[in-house]
Amino acid sequence: MKRTDLKKHAAALLLVLCLLVTSALPALATSANITIHVTLYDSANDKALSGGKLTLYRVAEVKRQNGNLSYEYCGDFYGCGIALGDLTDSTLAAQLQEYLPQSAEGTTKTIDADGNVTFRGLELGLYLIVQTEASKGYEPINPFLVSLPMAEDGKWNYTVDASPKVGAY
Repeated sequence: MKRTDLKKHAAALLLVLCLLVTSALPALATSANITIHVTLYDSANDKALSGGKLTLYRVAEVKRQNGNLSYEYCGDFYGCGIALGDLTDSTLAAQLQEYLPQSAEGTTKTIDADGNVTFRGLELGLYLIVQTEASKGYEPINPFLVSLPMAEDGKWNYTVDASPKVGAY
């Protein structure tokens, strides 16, 4: 086999390997289509919760290592010392809210008449959602975390719908 043929085969093999590796990573999403949509609904009283405010804080950025996603604290949470560990741990969001500095930068939105708030144009990362003003007649919801992207049914989801539990006074 000629030396030029070997170079062509090696280049083709390298291209195939690159394609395989990149297909295992989440598809790149633009910030325009990275969204968190939150709905507050009282199913016991069949009523959407209007009014009140939700604040979104970016807690960590996404890191890719060996095809796996992990998170690294950023911004106001950098150096907080709280182990990320299990993101489904209900106490983690509360710990992060407790740590939250008074000067923390978040995006606050008012809950609309249908009980909805949408945060658009986000970066990939881990987000903390805190109800900074409760809806009239209701307790504030517990803080919760949202991961973007979120793995669902073997695919990466860049638009997350959340419906946290609500409770009346």
